[in-house]
Amino acid sequence: MSEDSIQVCTFRCGSRRFGIALIDIKEVAIVSEFTRVPHTPPEIRGLVNIRGQIILALDLNRLLGIPSAESSLTSHPVSIPDRRLIIFKSTAGPSFGIVVEDIGEIVTCVESEMEDLTRVDSALPLHDDRSQLVRCTCNVADGLLILLEPRRFLPLVETWLQTQTHATRHPVLVSP
Repeated sequence: MSEDSIQVCTFRCGSRRFGIALIDIKEVAIVSEFTRVPHTPPEIRGLVNIRGQIILALDLNRLLGIPSAESSLTSHPVSIPDRRLIIFKSTAGPSFGIVVEDIGEIVTCVESEMEDLTRVDSALPLHDDRSQLVRCTCNVADGLLILLEPRRFLPLVETWLQTQTHATRHPVLVSP
């Protein structure tokens, strides 16, 4: 591997292939049960216990606005078919990971094959502030790979939580 390339773990969400730099990944775990956290947006799948460590699990499909075959998750705890949880190193944020449908392979992305998201037209139609989750795209041997930036996941979810908190507050009644 040369200095102008990175190793990437690939995975699938919906019909699209994504990747995250291998250097940001602590481990990949297989999970089937999540404990929902009350009053959180649907992008937060819940909490999961991995060998005594509590990990916040984010739903990548919902984070990116990609339809999922799974039904609405409202029970407590939530049991689903086995999913892969990509857990990030602490450099990306406190104990969290993303739930993905399927793990692929490790590929090398060469810098000369990477492009800004602005050059991608319909590969991933992201709305609002979700586009900040994408680092770039990369042309690899078997197609287009969308590289994500895990350091941006939690700040985006925190922004949504703050917005949700402000939107659900009751207005102050002012007497005439």
